[in-house]
Amino acid sequence: MPAYNTVTAERPAVCPVCGLEQLRDVQFTFGETWQLAYRVGDRIKWGANDSGEPGHPRVGVAGYGEDCVRCGAVDPVERYDIVIADDVIASVTPADGSVRYGPDDWTVLA
Repeated sequence: MPAYNTVTAERPAVCPVCGLEQLRDVQFTFGETWQLAYRVGDRIKWGANDSGEPGHPRVGVAGYGEDCVRCGAVDPVERYDIVIADDVIASVTPADGSVRYGPDDWTVLA
């Protein structure tokens, strides 16, 4: 993955290897991709090294969980759906397969 940002997942997940319950950071490429750290409710920054387009009412962005902070195990959730509404992160949830992403891992939602 090229330069990316992170957003903290909304719900804790239990590591299948060591059992640590943690809020995983989820990597994504949308907005100014410069290893910025976000939380739900934060406004996406734009300006340099941009990925995507600002100003859409609702956008779906694919996210990928980071490894366990204790043991390094891969996140058991393969992909997350990040919803961005009017450039504000609205939610981060495990993907259910209902969103079809474009080649840049984002799409405008109805």
